[in-house]
Amino acid sequence: MGFFDNLSNSISDAINQGSAATSRTARTLKLKSKLSDLTHQRADLAAQLGASLYDATKDDPAFTAGRESLYEGIAAVDDQRAALQTQLTEIEAQAEADAIARKTYTCPVCGTQVKDSASFCPGCGKPVSEIRDEVRRAREEEEAAAKAAADEAARALICPNCGAIVGDDDKFCQSCGKAIDREAAVAKGTPSNPIVEDAPAPVDAIVEPVDDDAPAEAQPQPAASADAKPQPVVPSDAAESADKPQA
Repeated sequence: MGFFDNLSNSISDAINQGSAATSRTARTLKLKSKLSDLTHQRADLAAQLGASLYDATKDDPAFTAGRESLYEGIAAVDDQRAALQTQLTEIEAQAEADAIARKTYTCPVCGTQVKDSASFCPGCGKPVSEIRDEVRRAREEEEAAAKAAADEAARALICPNCGAIVGDDDKFCQSCGKAIDREAAVAKGTPSNPIVEDAPAPVDAIVEPVDDDAPAEAQPQPAASADAKPQPVVPSDAAESADKPQA
């Protein structure tokens, strides 16, 4: 029993040591993660402090003395950043101007294509500001008309038989002539998705299957033509005697 007791104790010690090592590894990773987060936070705060101190002390010789290279380097970087930002602003403004220059309107008076950047229509002299306003109003009217048409279509009655639009006062469908069931017509939804009921199902032609393995005599024979002449029936004995040579 002493041997087995020692073996059991050894296994228990090994398990305990493995658990302790795993626990230490997990704690180490957690502590390193927190330490990394705190390091990043300190760097951000130090950068903000440095920027604020630079702005407050860049013109004070008491602070710049002995640190001229640092202050001059920061000033040079700020000048380069400002120059790059100016270039970006110019590029964006040019892109916006090009987009406006490519935008054109059709003059409602003479039909000439007019650039948005122009002041007057080159065809009739109408001010572009007025053309722009008329084009905007026309677009708004088209959108309003389309919305009104959609709303009217949504409220329209549909013939339960053929799916055609039915007027409010119609008693019979103008498309199929069926009497209108008002409740059924209301329940049919919009013209874009009519529901047609009681429509006759299509009748497919009935084709008898043909057995390709059937013997030839089982296959249907073509009907005899009305103009075909009947052939005389020759008895089998006569046919055999006709085939024999004469002595």
